[in-house]
Amino acid sequence: MCMRHRLLLLCLTFSFATCTEQASPEQARAKLQERKIPFTEMAFLEAFSAYRLQEVQWFLEAGMQPDVADGAAWRIGIQKNYFQPTNLLMLHGAKPDQVFSDGFIPLVEASAYGRTRIVTRMMAYEPKVDVQDLWGRSPLMMGAKSGNAYVVEQLLQGNPALEATDQTRRTALQFAIQRNHTTVTNLLLDAGANVNVGDQQATPPLVSASYLGNVSLVNLLLKKGANPNATNATGYTALMAAVRANQMAVVDALLTAGADPNRRNVEGWQGGTALHLAAQQHNKAIMEKLKVAGANPNITDHFGQTADALLIRNEAVLDPAKQITLKPLK
Repeated sequence: MCMRHRLLLLCLTFSFATCTEQASPEQARAKLQERKIPFTEMAFLEAFSAYRLQEVQWFLEAGMQPDVADGAAWRIGIQKNYFQPTNLLMLHGAKPDQVFSDGFIPLVEASAYGRTRIVTRMMAYEPKVDVQDLWGRSPLMMGAKSGNAYVVEQLLQGNPALEATDQTRRTALQFAIQRNHTTVTNLLLDAGANVNVGDQQATPPLVSASYLGNVSLVNLLLKKGANPNATNATGYTALMAAVRANQMAVVDALLTAGADPNRRNVEGWQGGTALHLAAQQHNKAIMEKLKVAGANPNITDHFGQTADALLIRNEAVLDPAKQITLKPLK
């Protein structure tokens, strides 16, 4: 345990201990009996949910297991953001990285909720930061998803595996980007997260950021070494994502960084280029931008259509009067 965490743990333990005297199990049970409080799991959880801190302490001192009812107290404490009650659970042996029968893990849940104080307290016990639930989600993934930069900073101090993926093959970095969390993204990249994770497999970070239209996030990823031509498994590029979302500023940033406008979404249903997508979106301004950047207007998609032909066909849909001017596609 690092010195910082040791001091934090000692300070928290001391500050709580000075508030109330430690009772023996017999004394604690006697105090509960005096108040006609039965020593049952239900009564314990009722006191916990109602934030009756003194009663919670007596229950635990009397021998109540902190992980009763499959971690019910943990669940209540994290959902309601009860720092002192969850602090008591840990002081009496509850493990933040314990995996319960349904896959619930306190540290993962607290990270998902962005519970700053609770996660900080948990980290003082040096839990297994790479623990994953039934869906493969780790504390860092859920902290990144929550967007709480302080929680992510705390988790990073435990040296978690930055490239760990959940069942959908997403890393913490991908969770952060898909939720548009620029600050958390920067923290993960500074810690060494792979900016090109998912290339030719899952959705690369740059593709997600481009679809969101977050120019600052796109520029951050490019600055950190993101491949402007990274693709997912079907050949879908960041440029295509930006065009699909009609994000002109992102299109500019990607083209400046060297994105190839003639890449084809080979396995996609349309099989075209970014120019085809612009035509599909009926965005003539982006089409012109792509052509100036070198987009080849003669490339055809899976249906044998050029982008210009696709634009005409789409215009006919928008204006039925133009349908008489259409010629059958060869």
